[in-house]
Amino acid sequence: MSDHLSHCRFSLYTREDAGRISYGLDCFDSSESEDLIRSKQPKIYVIQSKNDLLYVGYASQSLITRLKQGFRASGKNGYHGYKWKKLEKVDVHVFVFPILADTPAKESRLFFEAIEAELVFQIRTHTGKWPLYQNEIHFNNEFPEEAIRIAGELLVELR
Repeated sequence: MSDHLSHCRFSLYTREDAGRISYGLDCFDSSESEDLIRSKQPKIYVIQSKNDLLYVGYASQSLITRLKQGFRASGKNGYHGYKWKKLEKVDVHVFVFPILADTPAKESRLFFEAIEAELVFQIRTHTGKWPLYQNEIHFNNEFPEEAIRIAGELLVELR
């Protein structure tokens, strides 16, 4: 994998109690994992259950903050949160791109949306199906060569 990004993996466990879903994180693959997911650096995250890739997302904030948003959403303003949030256990892969930490927000967002879209498309190309709980993709034509190359690197890491 390129030296321009870091990869960590952890397990996420959920449970439902009185209609409310809570989650816990466990089994970090390195001592740096918790720092990476708490980082506010741009990141792509992939949700996996067994061998199935379920969801690809982008976060420009701490992944802890992003996960809270996805788990607490109740449909207000049309957002119901993650479709996969009722699964008992998933693995979460996080790819952090520290080299882009000083990139302007709009350019960074477009870059990561391009990678997110390319990764989802490459998953579809290699598996024959879209990620099961992917409900939207932000397409753009910015950074096409870089996005295709990086998405390919991420897919190799996910295998």
